[in-house]
Amino acid sequence: MDKLISIIIPVYKVEKYLDKCIKSIVNQTYKNLEIILIDDGSPDKCPAMCDVWAKKDQRIKVIHKQNGGLSSARNAGLDICTGDYVMFVDSDDYCALNICEVLLKQLEKNSVDFSMCMALMFDENSQVEIIENQTPEVLVYSGADVIEQVYHTDIQFIMTAWGKLYKKALFEKLRYPVGKLHEDEFVFTNLLHETKSFVYVTNYLYYYLQRSSSIMGNITIKNFQDQYEVAVLRNEFLNEKYPQNITKNNSLFLVTMRNLYIQTSKYKGLKKEIFKAYKVCYKTFKKHNKKDWLFYHFTGLFMLLHKMKIFFFLKK
Repeated sequence: MDKLISIIIPVYKVEKYLDKCIKSIVNQTYKNLEIILIDDGSPDKCPAMCDVWAKKDQRIKVIHKQNGGLSSARNAGLDICTGDYVMFVDSDDYCALNICEVLLKQLEKNSVDFSMCMALMFDENSQVEIIENQTPEVLVYSGADVIEQVYHTDIQFIMTAWGKLYKKALFEKLRYPVGKLHEDEFVFTNLLHETKSFVYVTNYLYYYLQRSSSIMGNITIKNFQDQYEVAVLRNEFLNEKYPQNITKNNSLFLVTMRNLYIQTSKYKGLKKEIFKAYKVCYKTFKKHNKKDWLFYHFTGLFMLLHKMKIFFFLKK
């Protein structure tokens, strides 16, 4: 019997996009699906639209709940799903009609814990059509160095929850942190730690809408605070579990902190906290790495420029 795939779709204020999203799922070439629509207390027509879809397709289940945010909605889906595999789809996005078929085929063929595809980003003014007849490259990441490969390799959208097909067992103990932005990143490092191998399929099978009114389209101090928090937690986790990679872990952290420092110029309190973490990490970094001359001296130069307040973004 075909394996069951549970597709979890949180729904909130997306009535303009919801039908297109659901159509791309119910019309999948792979049919053995459990489609879970989580109405996260949406104040528009979305709750009724979900109910209409459930009447059209017996594979669809609808949960109506009080608004709790994206993490809460995903967790509600994880709590009730019964599939062998799990996929997350954001309700303003849509998928190629063979995303389930392709990702399942590669997951089982390569005996991995999850499979992922490439995503095409577009905005509300773009005219985007699904790319047909793609010839993919299939890359398998495996072994004890999965974490190192991921964090030091340019893999598109690696941190996102969507665009992937997971063995359900990976989420046996994992849930998304409620109330956090960048919730995907909070979970992904732990999920990756439990992963023995995964496969990356270079097909554009997921179509991601970047809305100006979305959470990520409206950047606030909370975005930066949560980015800072997840970067600190990730670095602590990586250094504890993978001390053999401490130099690479810390170099990744320093780059992340440097970028955040520049982006948070108008938030003086947070900016000060970020630089403090940067300085502490740099002291550890110096003990373990002087071979990478360029990175080592550029990192030190950044600290000097901060003290001298030379660049305009350091003065604010």
